[in-house]
Amino acid sequence: MRLSGVEPNHITFITLLSGCAEFPSKGRDLGSLIHGYVCKLGLNKEDVMVGTSLVEMYSKGEQVEVAKLVFDAMMVKNSVSWNTMIDGYMRNREYEKAVEVFDEMPQRDVISWTALINGFAKRGFYEEALDWFREMMIFGVEPDYVTIIAVLTACANLGTLSVGLWVHRLVLKQSFRNNVRVNNSLIDMYSRCGCIEFAREVFDKMQKRSLVSWNSIIVGFAVNGFAEEALKYFDAMQKEGFKPDGVSFTGALTACQLSQAAQEFTRMRLSGVEPNHITFITLLSGCAEFPSKGRDLGSLIHGYVCKLGLDKEDVMVGTALVEMYSKGEQVEVAKLVFDAMMVKNSVSWNTMIDGYMRNREYEKAVEVFDEMPQRDVISWTALINGFAKRGFYEEALDWFREMMIFGVEPDYVTIIAVLTACANLGTLSVGLWVHRLVLKQSFRNNVRVNNSLIDMYSRCGCIEFAREVFDKMQKRSLVSWNSIIVGFAVNGFAEVALKYFDAMQKEGFKPNGVSFTGALTACSHAGLVDEGLRYFDIMKRVHKISPRIEHFGCIVDLYSRAGKLKEAWDLVRNMPMKPNEVVLGSLLAACRNYGDISLAERIVKNLVALDPGSDSNYVLLSNIYAAVGRWVGASKVRRRMKALGIQKKPGFSSIEISGCVHEFVAGDKSHIDKDSIYAMLELLSFDLMSSGYAPEIVVRELYESD
Repeated sequence: MRLSGVEPNHITFITLLSGCAEFPSKGRDLGSLIHGYVCKLGLNKEDVMVGTSLVEMYSKGEQVEVAKLVFDAMMVKNSVSWNTMIDGYMRNREYEKAVEVFDEMPQRDVISWTALINGFAKRGFYEEALDWFREMMIFGVEPDYVTIIAVLTACANLGTLSVGLWVHRLVLKQSFRNNVRVNNSLIDMYSRCGCIEFAREVFDKMQKRSLVSWNSIIVGFAVNGFAEEALKYFDAMQKEGFKPDGVSFTGALTACQLSQAAQEFTRMRLSGVEPNHITFITLLSGCAEFPSKGRDLGSLIHGYVCKLGLDKEDVMVGTALVEMYSKGEQVEVAKLVFDAMMVKNSVSWNTMIDGYMRNREYEKAVEVFDEMPQRDVISWTALINGFAKRGFYEEALDWFREMMIFGVEPDYVTIIAVLTACANLGTLSVGLWVHRLVLKQSFRNNVRVNNSLIDMYSRCGCIEFAREVFDKMQKRSLVSWNSIIVGFAVNGFAEVALKYFDAMQKEGFKPNGVSFTGALTACSHAGLVDEGLRYFDIMKRVHKISPRIEHFGCIVDLYSRAGKLKEAWDLVRNMPMKPNEVVLGSLLAACRNYGDISLAERIVKNLVALDPGSDSNYVLLSNIYAAVGRWVGASKVRRRMKALGIQKKPGFSSIEISGCVHEFVAGDKSHIDKDSIYAMLELLSFDLMSSGYAPEIVVRELYESD
């Protein structure tokens, strides 16, 4: 151009700089050359459009500080220049500097506000996006459709339905209420907030739809569990002349059962639509959820992605494979996939840790954790939650203490796992400390965290603390009500439990099976036989809830505690399912209290069939014989245990002091403070006998204690 004697003008420079901005890695050298040329002409300072193009180019090329030097040197700036500089800082995650530029603006328009709001939303800072949107509305700035889309994206990811509804009302008053992209965002927001009928209503009222509109409603129905509707819309889309793309098929595949998914996958390829990484991830996730049914399909997909190299090159596909094999009890295959991945992110590492924890390979999980280049809260939580879920509560608390020493802030999932451990160990002091931590965090109003606090306090015997947490909750779920009802029931406050059961229904919550378990437990502990049977009848007749084994267990316990052993045994024999150890155990304990040897013998036969190696059933039967003076029967039971090689496991007591759990067996003298402990025990025994209490003594033949 220049050799032909044609001098470039500002339009030429803007066009070239825009091209360099779009391809920053390839255009860096050319961009620098053009920058030097426009500097000679003074256009970088004097021409606002050229200067702004330079700012954009350097911002997109991750040279935001150079962009700021260009911006500061500009003699004239307009709103586009300012907004480009703000967007540049947001793009490069320099959020504070973006806000500083915003604050320095002589005049802000909707694009300036949107640059911040959209910047935060695009990068996952959804709460900040909504905060800036609220600020914008306070200043009386009317949003445009780009603002609305950014805000709806934030609402969808946070699940803030109330804000989403308010934005929808705002949209209906604006000129862009028929904007296809805005309506697509509304469909997505409602779908992800679980309000699929609202999403359908938006879709049905659209005057014009795009392929994205159809994809949004199909995926919305699929992820909300309405498979038939999703497939119905998938077919309707094609009848309307829209050709499905990868996202369309992903929605259809999500809706399908695994058997259908394989057919849909084949149909997709025959239609000439090549599956993308989202399709593979969706299919692999389905196989992971149903490992027994999905193994063959999973292997087929694995082979296909290997041909494309996605198992090594695409971190999301590789991670989905790791998850599928881990959930399918093929954790060693998962590790081979993991090791072959060329790129790993924190999700990949955490999935591998969770895979080993899921398959009870705890040492290997810790090895992977130790190998991580960088650990985040999810990595720590994968271990803590893994140990807590599998009953290793002390290990869960040990790892939590380690996490706190390293200064890692827990999230709400960590807190729930730790509270579960505290509840099962009865470590009230740790639970109290965690509660204080919760009160300082942003998730102090998290419903699931508060539900876990209620459960922890209830199981530690501090029901008043549980009630206090419940009463202060701004929002409650059915689980909240169930937790407090069961808490009062197991702590012996039957009347209060039933009072809360009634209050729950007045608040509009429909009781489920767990709610009735709480009510029946309350009746059982209080000896309210008729009341318990009434609740059992209401559960079946009014609420149409089919009784599960825990409900029958409550009724058996209800009869047993009231001495109605015949009724309890009749119920056990006529249950629609086989009784388990808990149901039979409660009736066996009642046989001891009421001296029913004949029934006890029949129950033990059933218990032995369920668990031949258990010592507790034999010991309890032996004690029942001894309690009524049938020493020969007690001796036979002990000899049978010896012949079968079954040894009585020593029972132990535990106590928590200063966050440490101490365990003791009978006659235990291993504790460092044994002398002080036994001195206190003798003092307590003396006080008990002085008050008229006598220990229960069962005499047995000397050789049986060998």
